[in-house]
Amino acid sequence: MWSLLALALGVVYAEFVGYWTHVLLHSEHVPWLSKSHMLHHLRDYGPKKPLHRDGDYLSSADGRSNILGLGLEWFLPLAVVIGTTILCLTLLGIPALYQALFTSAGLLWGHFLFGAMHTSMHQNDFWMLRFPVLKTWYLRLRARHDFHHLQFSDEGRMLKNYGICFFWFDRILGTYAAKPQKFNHAGYEAALKRYKNLLG
Repeated sequence: MWSLLALALGVVYAEFVGYWTHVLLHSEHVPWLSKSHMLHHLRDYGPKKPLHRDGDYLSSADGRSNILGLGLEWFLPLAVVIGTTILCLTLLGIPALYQALFTSAGLLWGHFLFGAMHTSMHQNDFWMLRFPVLKTWYLRLRARHDFHHLQFSDEGRMLKNYGICFFWFDRILGTYAAKPQKFNHAGYEAALKRYKNLLG
């Protein structure tokens, strides 16, 4: 019973951490993190080619510092969170077995989210598309992810749909968009201007 609870909470926690890390990457509170992330949004999968899904996934981590293909803008905040979480669980007296289950579930789910699901949303072929029930769910998720790439505020920020598989925290915190809004050309130009040094 407690083992299953630890696993389930690990998955929910991974969603929570993934959501807030993604928010951080769009916030410019740590400018170099946001600039690195915007390579994905403006260079590799910008609004001028939102459905560019042919060929290999274009990883913004290629050609720069990364760990196992994960850009440092993702890896460093996650490493801090994982270390802090383990410390807190230890201080709370949580047995090592449940810590291991919780942490492992979170890491595995996080790897699934970003190593498989997110990558697949920028490709045409994914195994879920071969199963009718999963296909319907998956295409709905992929559409929400497209909205994340397409919706700009007037200041040139992308403020909607930070989730990948589930949009629990987007719904709770008011960042969920079920349908795309009219494309904000002025907002897109503002983003290009802000990050013009990235795009060379």
